[in-house]
Amino acid sequence: MAIAMLFEVQGLTPKQYDAAVREVGLPAPGQIFHLGGPMEGGWRVLEVRESQEAADAFYREKPEQALRSAGITDVQPKVFEVHNIVSA
Repeated sequence: MAIAMLFEVQGLTPKQYDAAVREVGLPAPGQIFHLGGPMEGGWRVLEVRESQEAADAFYREKPEQALRSAGITDVQPKVFEVHNIVSA
């Protein structure tokens, strides 16, 4: 079952976000959707992955170093099952 992951990172700048995305290299295996944009005081990211297993496999690899390099540490996403995805 697909899952969504909502990250809200206080203090994150567009420059840090762009650097992390470049280093990680999106789209990544198992990724259905990625969206990033500003929020008050930081940055918000919404990702949809094919499954929890796909997310776990992805986050065991390269992203940890990419996030650390961009100054993003100790971010715990809100995770929920996806019931429906509609795209134009």
